[in-house]
Amino acid sequence: MDSISENKIVLSLTILALGTIAVFAPNFIFLAVGALFFTVLTFRFPVFGIAVTILAACAGEFGRISLDGVSFLPLDLAASGTLLIWIARKLLLKEKIEIDKISGSLLIFWMIAILSLLIGFTELSPSEFHFALLYLVRFIGISGILMVTRDLTKKQSEKAFWVLISS
Repeated sequence: MDSISENKIVLSLTILALGTIAVFAPNFIFLAVGALFFTVLTFRFPVFGIAVTILAACAGEFGRISLDGVSFLPLDLAASGTLLIWIARKLLLKEKIEIDKISGSLLIFWMIAILSLLIGFTELSPSEFHFALLYLVRFIGISGILMVTRDLTKKQSEKAFWVLISS
């Protein structure tokens, strides 16, 4: 299959997904379209994800989003999304994810935090578990930006340096 027909299939599936969301969850459509643009731009330009994360951090509590009783910050979405897109990009482009001392320590801490949440799952009510899970996702996303930034500074030192300085 050539790339033009692959792109048509992906575009058709995207339009179908957005149409379905518009019918069944109209309040969710703006978030879905924003997530789509964020994903495409961050995959193409990883510095964009870091810049959006910095802007989302500036919005703070003013940007709180509430969907079906679960509320979260744009920072949660931007930081976690940037980390996940960076990992997916590394895997798709078959690039090596370098783990140095700081990143290794961070990964160990994440594993301990996840294990702790899973062990404490029986002691928590469902609402407390969701609350703790959102904080864990927020922590992993924000601290994972360190790994993304360290990787970008090796490749695009000038751009990443100025993004970090401007934050």
